[in-house]
Amino acid sequence: MEKILVTGGTGYLAQWIIQTLLQKDYFVRTTIRNLKKSDELAALLGNSSHLEFVHADLTEKDCWLNAVSGIDKVIHVASPLGGDNPNDNAIIDIAVQGTTYVLEAAIKEGISHVVMTSSLAASTPMKSEKRQDLDESLWSNQDNPDLNAYRLSKLFAEEAAWKLIKGTATELTTILPGAIFGPSLSGAPQSSTALIQQIINGSPAPKILLEVSDVRDLAELHFLALEEKAKGQRYVAVNGGMTFLEAAKVLKDGLGTKGQKIKTFEIPNFILKPVAKIVPPLRSLIPMIGRTYLHTSQKAVTDLGWKPRPSEETILDTGLSLINHKAN
Repeated sequence: MEKILVTGGTGYLAQWIIQTLLQKDYFVRTTIRNLKKSDELAALLGNSSHLEFVHADLTEKDCWLNAVSGIDKVIHVASPLGGDNPNDNAIIDIAVQGTTYVLEAAIKEGISHVVMTSSLAASTPMKSEKRQDLDESLWSNQDNPDLNAYRLSKLFAEEAAWKLIKGTATELTTILPGAIFGPSLSGAPQSSTALIQQIINGSPAPKILLEVSDVRDLAELHFLALEEKAKGQRYVAVNGGMTFLEAAKVLKDGLGTKGQKIKTFEIPNFILKPVAKIVPPLRSLIPMIGRTYLHTSQKAVTDLGWKPRPSEETILDTGLSLINHKAN
């Protein structure tokens, strides 16, 4: 039985990856910063005998050799979130430093393959770009004014990873999702899903075009990326494009009486900017104002047989998960 290390086990995406791997009969070790949370996380993931926990932190170098000891492959998901301040340059240092610690430990341990969660932030064109078929060959220009510290952290961390594995026996695959939606295993709002909660609560839709990634499909793609043919490759991972207004309409139609508060009109951009100063989940959207381009996931579909679900299904399932959690 292959043993996989998944970093950042308390995270939204990492939890789905762990569950997917356990269902496919892998042994999973996951890193968490506070081992006191291991019992709660184990219960959430089904108390599997094939799941173990180890302490590790992106800011602590010495813990990573222990984390990778005896491991066959690594899925590196952990990365600092923007939180209330996506412009904090400290995010960049932590992301790059953490990736460096993980990769250096993996290389030293002789790990054959690392799959890393990057982001479309590392494949962002200038806002004037209007193409609807951008792919993995595009790398962000660090001087792009639309890249805040959080987005730059994704770019610089992925660049650091590719640089570190060059000339070593360790192979790398990177996955580039957009805005991640879908059900949370805990049911609570996490990451981008907090924006869907606001729409359900009656907030008007931001005038933003999203590149939607389903957390369940992302977990499946990380599993598929463990395959031999995925080594040395980048993969865009999006389920499609959708505006927040389109998402609001999907939710209103699909949630019935539970979506009564949903408004199907947009917040003008001149209002969104000042509102974002007092509503933290909206702050990450400011660099996306005026965006018209979209990426394609055709490479993942063709190379790995990935089958992403429609983005409308993703958004509706997100809403249902949030409502069910609130009801409980």
